[in-house]
Amino acid sequence: MKELKVMIPDEIHDQLVQQAEEAVRSLDDLVGELLAMKLQSKTQKTVGKVVEAAMRKGATNKQALALVRATFPDAETSAASVSWYRTNLRKRGEDIPTDQEARDTGAFTPD
Repeated sequence: MKELKVMIPDEIHDQLVQQAEEAVRSLDDLVGELLAMKLQSKTQKTVGKVVEAAMRKGATNKQALALVRATFPDAETSAASVSWYRTNLRKRGEDIPTDQEARDTGAFTPD
């Protein structure tokens, strides 16, 4: 293991110490686990990340939904949800084709 020294505000330190005491764990173990969980959640696949990545590659709504169902067999994602992601990406200013444009180009190939 590597040692890492960081500076944090006193109030955050106090909260971490309190959590470690309540969990009957060392402060080092608690902070290490919290950091690992945070890093994992950033890289973990989610339905939204799968849909958005597929749409950025030119997937239609139907193709994105099929990819979600293949990745998350138990997910209850609907066609309306997938459509919402496309609309949301476009509202955020991303250059995402409409579903019709994606169907017309047929450019999507899943990895």
